[in-house]
Amino acid sequence: MSGRDAHSAPMSPAHAALLLKVSRRTIMRAIESLELLAVRDNRNHWKISPEELDRWASAQCAPSEHAHTKMP
Repeated sequence: MSGRDAHSAPMSPAHAALLLKVSRRTIMRAIESLELLAVRDNRNHWKISPEELDRWASAQCAPSEHAHTKMP
């Protein structure tokens, strides 16, 4: 997460999507479902803290014991 460590200011959903290499719609769905916490600024724009983005991204990439099953 070295790319995000340098950013301490809240970011837009578009910027968050760019950093995580996902679509903006993926970020917006996470905000709408309250999986990703974000706030609206005084211009009614969504802002996401880098810490919250890291928390959400880590939860999305959690390893699963079933992810790599061995084939006979």
